[in-house]
Amino acid sequence: MKIRIVLWFLAILLFIQNGVAVFGFYPEDVQKLLKTNKCVKCNLLQAELEGVILKGAILSEGMLNEANLKWAYFEGADFQKAVLEKADLSWSTLTSANLKGAFLRSANLMLADLEGVNLEGAFLVKADLSRCNLNEARLEAANFEGANLKWASLKEANLYRTNFIGADLQKANLLGANINQTYFDGARLDGAIWINGEICQEQSIGKCSIK
Repeated sequence: MKIRIVLWFLAILLFIQNGVAVFGFYPEDVQKLLKTNKCVKCNLLQAELEGVILKGAILSEGMLNEANLKWAYFEGADFQKAVLEKADLSWSTLTSANLKGAFLRSANLMLADLEGVNLEGAFLVKADLSRCNLNEARLEAANFEGANLKWASLKEANLYRTNFIGADLQKANLLGANINQTYFDGARLDGAIWINGEICQEQSIGKCSIK
């Protein structure tokens, strides 16, 4: 029994680097980001960065799963191909940020400011984007399947080949958006403002029904 305990303890030590387990963030990566505004391919898993101001920061290909980025300021930041699964970005500012190819499954982006953001090819399945600002955003080929976009504003957004299958777009604003080859199968569009300014009727599922 004692041998097993010793072996278990040694196994745990193998997963510790500089005082932190590999499944958590690396403190040195957090410090590097805060000091230099740049940390490519960094381990920021579950990092506590609520309210940080990192305008133009470079975080491409970083691991930010379950990170707390609530109220953070990332205007013009580069998150290209970053992994932000279940990250909390609610109330954050990501205007003109680059999230091309980012992985944001089940991320919380409620009330985030994403105006002009590049989410081309990003994965946002089951993400919460309720009441967020996506005006003039680039969402080409992004995957929002099952996502919550209630009350979100997507005015003038590029939705070319964007996947909204099963998404909730009730009360969303799509005025002037490009919906060429956009997928709305099973999406809720009740009360949404359509691209021409018309209001979608109740029970508009999969398409906007207008009187």
